[in-house]
Amino acid sequence: MVVQRADIGFTVAELVVTLVILSLFVGLFYQMFVTGQSQQQFISQRAVANDVAQSNLGKVTSKNQIPGSITCNSTNDTLNYPSAPGTVIATSASGASLKWNGDGSPSSGLAKENISNTVLPSSSNQELRVFYPRGCASNMPARIVSTVTYGSESVSHATFVK
Repeated sequence: MVVQRADIGFTVAELVVTLVILSLFVGLFYQMFVTGQSQQQFISQRAVANDVAQSNLGKVTSKNQIPGSITCNSTNDTLNYPSAPGTVIATSASGASLKWNGDGSPSSGLAKENISNTVLPSSSNQELRVFYPRGCASNMPARIVSTVTYGSESVSHATFVK
């Protein structure tokens, strides 16, 4: 004789175990989604900062000169002063404009990159510095470094001009 069970369905213990496992998977997928979003934002900001730094550097190298008012000294001579900070030749810090006309005077010929419609924070800083890595002898190339700082991150590009 076959005995039939009258209680059809799941026990409370089975339901609790199923809910715990389901909640673990939902939590795992949510964490993966949040991590992916933050990595995407980091990569997007880095790419835009990279483009801005390269563009600002290109504006200097297209002129193939640095502002005439910049001279080699202990601030930018890294041959004799290895920890020299370099001379700021243009910056967007504190609302200053990133532009010059070869002699240090303001010009519309070199404007800072507009970051207002990008993923970079509005507090980002664009800066160009000059260094003389081979000293202050005549006809030595200058090293121009373009840096974009956004939040706690920064991107730099560099090249040489005569």
